[in-house]
Amino acid sequence: MAKPNYNFQKRQKEAARKARQDARLARRQSRTTDAGTATETGAASDPPAGEGTPPTVPPDKAEA
Repeated sequence: MAKPNYNFQKRQKEAARKARQDARLARRQSRTTDAGTATETGAASDPPAGEGTPPTVPPDKAEA
C-alpha cells in the first residue's frame, strides 16, 4: 500500500488558504475604494438620523 504524501497535502492546504486570504483582501480593498468614492461625492458624509449617534443626556442628569 502506498504511503500518503503529507507534504503534497500541506502544500495544497497552504495554497487554498492563500487563495482565500487573497480573495478576502481583494473584497476588502474593493469595499474601501467604493466607500472612499461615495464619501468624496458626499453621498455617505451624513449618517441618517438616529443611527450612529449616542443618545443625549441632559447636563443636570449627566453627573448623578
